[in-house]
Amino acid sequence: MAPLGVPDVERVTTNDNLAALRFYQRSGFRLVELRAGALDEARHLKPSIPATGSDGIRFVTRSTLCSTSVGRSRAPRLRPRYQRPVSASLRQLSE
Repeated sequence: MAPLGVPDVERVTTNDNLAALRFYQRSGFRLVELRAGALDEARHLKPSIPATGSDGIRFVTRSTLCSTSVGRSRAPRLRPRYQRPVSASLRQLSE
């Protein structure tokens, strides 16, 4: 929680949305999580998600940004929330 009980604001966007990334960072938001491969996983559930965005950049990474409160910083996460076991990743490569 931020000071005075006001929660930080969290925004999620994709790696191709450069305008949103620029806007949020200039507005005081900080990158707190980058999840590579998140959109590849999401396409298994929703195949209609396109492969590339309007600038021809491939959708692959989900970026999470969080507003920073006055006098408070939030350290970036070093690990994704969900991490697939290495053995599962290697099995997929061999298929």
